[in-house]
This record gives sequence, C-alpha cells and structure tokens, in this order.
Amino acid sequence: MPLLLCAAAAHAQPARRPEPLLPADRLVAWLEDVQRHTPGAADGAALEVANWSRSDLEILAGDIRKVSAFYYRFHQDRGRSLRIYDRTFSLDELEKIFVGNATLLRGALLHSDIAMYVVDDLSVRSGGEQDITFAVDDGRGQGTRRMTVHWRIGRLVLDAVAPSPKDNALALLWYRASAAYLLRQGHFAEVHAHLDIARQLFPTSADVFLDSAYLREKFASPEIQAAVQDLKSRGTTLNVESDRTELARAEGFFRQVLSLDPARVEAGVRLGHVLGELGRHQEAAAELRQAIAEGPKGALRYFAELFLGREEELLGDREAARAHFQEAAVRFPDAQSPHLALSRLARQSGDRAAALRALEHVTSLPADESYRADPWWVYFMYHADDVDELIDQARARAVESVQ
Repeated sequence: MPLLLCAAAAHAQPARRPEPLLPADRLVAWLEDVQRHTPGAADGAALEVANWSRSDLEILAGDIRKVSAFYYRFHQDRGRSLRIYDRTFSLDELEKIFVGNATLLRGALLHSDIAMYVVDDLSVRSGGEQDITFAVDDGRGQGTRRMTVHWRIGRLVLDAVAPSPKDNALALLWYRASAAYLLRQGHFAEVHAHLDIARQLFPTSADVFLDSAYLREKFASPEIQAAVQDLKSRGTTLNVESDRTELARAEGFFRQVLSLDPARVEAGVRLGHVLGELGRHQEAAAELRQAIAEGPKGALRYFAELFLGREEELLGDREAARAHFQEAAVRFPDAQSPHLALSRLARQSGDRAAALRALEHVTSLPADESYRADPWWVYFMYHADDVDELIDQARARAVESVQ
C-alpha cells in the first residue's frame, strides 16, 4: 500500500458542482445531516455533505464556532437570540441543537467518516488551490494524490466544543482514533498536521505523544528517507527532514511518553532503538535493559533483545550480545534477523564453523516469507493493534451522548 507522505499546494481543473446553498441553509442542512448520519456509514447524510465545496465547508466551520460560542456564553439568558445571515436562532433552539457538545462530536465523526469512506468527495474533485500528498512505495515516489479537507473540517468543528476541546474526553478519543486510522493507512501528510494540533490540545496524553514519536521514527526509516531523496532529486519540497533530525524528534516524543507514563514499555524499547541509531550506544543499552526488566511480551521482547544485542556488540561485549541474539532467536524461531546477527558475531570472532551454522539455519527456513515470522520486517509499520476498537468506541460514545 503506497504511503501518503508530504503535502503541498496545487491547482486542479474545476469539476461540475451542485448549486450552492445559502449560508444559513447550509448550516441548518449540516445540523440536520449530523442528526441523520449513522456513524461508520457512507449514508445519504454523509454523501450530501461530501458534495459541498472546500470553501463552503470552511465557512460552515466558522459559522458553527460562532453559534456554539454564542450559546455557551449566553445559555442562561433566555431573552437573547442569535442571527446568522437571514436566520435567527433562539437559545431554546440552540439548546436542542447542541445537546451539550454532542452535536459537535457527532459532526466531527460525520466528517471523518466522509474522509474514510467517500473517496471522491467534492473537496478532492473540485478546482482551485488544493492540498497534495506524495505517494511513496518501496522507497520511491509514486506520483501525487489530492487530499480531502474533511479531516481538517472535523478538527475545526471540535474547536467549537465548550468550554474547550482540551477538557473533553470524547474530543481526545476522536483525535486518538483518527490519528490511529491515518497512521495505519499511511496517510502521513494528514496525520502530521493532526498530531501537531493534538499535542497542543492534549499535552498530558501519552497516546498522542507515542503516535507522534512513531511518526518521526517512521520518517527516519530507510524507506522514507530513500523516497525523500528520490522526490528531492525531482525538485519537490518536502516536510520530512534528515534521518538524524527525525530521530532526534522521535527521541523527544518518546521521552515525553515515558515522563507521562513510565510503564509504557514500548516507548522504552523504541527509544533504545532511536538512541542506538543516533550512535549513543551506552544510553541505548541502558534504556533497553530497563525495558527488558519491565517484562515485555511477544514482539516487544524480541525487539528489546535484538536491539540490546546490537548495542552490546557495538560496545564490545560479544558474549552479552550473543546471549541477547540467542534469546531473540528462541522467542521467534523462524525469524532470520537473530541468526544473521549470530553469524556476524561468529565471523568477527574467527569462528567460521559457527558462522556457517547460523547461516544454514537461515537457509533452512521456509521459502515462503509468510511462514518466516520476523517482527523486524514490520517494525516500522504502525504499532497499535486497537485501531478499529478506538474508532468503534468513538462512534459508540458519540451516539450514547445524545440518548
């Protein structure tokens, strides 16, 4: 699956558009569509809003913020009313519309559902200035794709949550679920902006910082760095820096995760890897030893053993390195990476027979890679296994909030 890497502005030819609604009618139609929409579906309400232009949607988001701000400022003063264009809303009407913040939260879900399920929404098809993302695969650029505006509109809608989205658990859940989806799908240009905002809104969320750290570690990966060089050679300006710069950013975010939640073993393991890539081997080994002491399971323990073996090797302790590589091999017997490392160690020690035995083990593994489970091959793929659960939880909670 191609990864969507970097955003830029471009101009496209206009497509045929439906007749625009008047601003007040558009606001009322949006409020009705939010109520009609079934979260998780590309239903009629989603398709209707998907056919609104980018400029209309951004004006709509501004109107929503104005109405919400007015209501939450004067919700106890029943004598007041608000005029938006040619429509007047009483406070009683606004109270029924917003149901606390529930309508805004469901509105954000409407726009994220459009982004997920309506691949040709008008914000992608229409003309004018558009956001462009660069698709990359196997370390090379694979052309450009136009980006939907609906993730941005979802964020703008949540800006209207009162007193602030910062204090709203459902807003945090929407940001987390959306970031997880975007990371899993490889939409890195969009999630870059998404996480920048999420960190400002939720500075105490270890999950937000863990996703941010993962993104920067991904940007430092050989695949992305090769694609960056390929695209830069064609004169493209990108939002990805050098591998060392991205590793340094990842380090900062992993450390923030651990300061917020010291029990996040994954952050410690990945921090150890990042420090090793930066050449800080003593620090890397210390982080990995601490992570192993926490008792990680499965692939996390495998990574910790594999990485610590490498650090011990670079620090000159071949016996310790061998022990960690052997432990990694025991945990994933069909993985080739520990055996290649053991062969390298034996070769460095002049033990040609041991080096050959380790390589023979690799050659004896099944020819079909699907039967040779080596977690290292997917280390740079998104780490979370609860993406669908987060999305379902956000949808369920939003529905519950209006019942």
